[in-house]
Amino acid sequence: MLTLSLLSCLPSNQSRLAALTGVVCVLSMSACDGNTTKPAVRSTADVTTVKAPVVAMSVDGLVSVAYEEDITRSNVYVADYGEDGSFVERTRLSERIIGPKSNIPPVVARDASGWAIVSWNSETRVVASTFNPGTGMWSKPDSISGGIGRPAVAMDGSGRGWLIWSASDGMRASCFVPGGGWQGVVIVDSDAGNTPRIAAQLGVATAVWFSSGAKRIRSSRYDPAGGWSAPELVATIAATGGPEFDLAMNRSAANTMAAVVHSRGDSLFINRYIPGSGWAGDINGDAADISNPVCAMEPSGVVTAVYERAGRLAIRRYDPGFGWGSLTLHGDATAFDGSIDVAAGADGFAVGAWEDSQQIMVTALTPTSGWSPTTVVSTQLVSGTTVGVAASSGAGTAMVVWVEASTTTGTRVGMHWIPAP
Repeated sequence: MLTLSLLSCLPSNQSRLAALTGVVCVLSMSACDGNTTKPAVRSTADVTTVKAPVVAMSVDGLVSVAYEEDITRSNVYVADYGEDGSFVERTRLSERIIGPKSNIPPVVARDASGWAIVSWNSETRVVASTFNPGTGMWSKPDSISGGIGRPAVAMDGSGRGWLIWSASDGMRASCFVPGGGWQGVVIVDSDAGNTPRIAAQLGVATAVWFSSGAKRIRSSRYDPAGGWSAPELVATIAATGGPEFDLAMNRSAANTMAAVVHSRGDSLFINRYIPGSGWAGDINGDAADISNPVCAMEPSGVVTAVYERAGRLAIRRYDPGFGWGSLTLHGDATAFDGSIDVAAGADGFAVGAWEDSQQIMVTALTPTSGWSPTTVVSTQLVSGTTVGVAASSGAGTAMVVWVEASTTTGTRVGMHWIPAP
């Protein structure tokens, strides 16, 4: 059951920690009986503007939510949660910026080893902070390299992490190694690109980006033996098209795959990377005024695509053994507002979330019940908010984040915890 209400029932030790860190945690009613928990965290500053929260969850259910908070200057914060959704601590990662507010919203990744990474662009520099499970602390931000736009980050389950971002000389990347730090900067593609995506598993990373001059989606793969591969073509976008695509990768030791779901013209396509064979080529999945596609992959390689279809929220799943499945539609053609995200956990478990008629809507997939009815988890959202979703393949839990209006002043990060089915 997915519910949202504003009753606080923090254990006393968590209440003390929240007070010490300057955070208010607002829990759902059913948090007290163990059904659904932890919707909200916000700063207690007098004037708060929260921007673009992002969420990451490890295989065992640990959660980090990163966001930009603008009081008089931009700051990047991260709030950490336990595997049961309980609030742990909030940390300010960035120093206050003197001069114009120029932070670009952060990105975040966590993995089962306990390590985590938050990265952002500050004053045209890509910076990153890492969480060390040995010390239990976030590091002072490392300045990685000059950059343009928002970076992308991924971790592989062993504590290793990768960043990729746009720069004046092309697409740059760097690898993080526990105990060794950031391992230098590599130019992955000398052509100009933007809006990168990256995913990783078992020491291998796959990155894709939009090559704006050629209107193409390009890709490179990292492996420990050879480093980054030469860029490959994934798809060509129509001349009037934009970089509407997403990347997903499964967590499978036996058969690690990746997939790009993208829109071209009025159609939806999937292109899968198969180890040993490369990119298999586009397979059409829908044709009806498609836009804003996002995707997630389960360990078995099944991909869930969520996208806007003629003004409605659409969901379709691709099974490598059977092809595209049936189409599921939510909402009507007049209410959809555009922000969408999806995450996959264990096989047969996925969560989709989106903004519709100034509300945050959620649906969850389970192996036994299929997609659940749409549930409204917030009606207080700020217009134009982005929605983020993360899910755990081990714990079977998920969290949805967004920006909503505070009940007092300013805005806050809204959160909705989804327990294991």
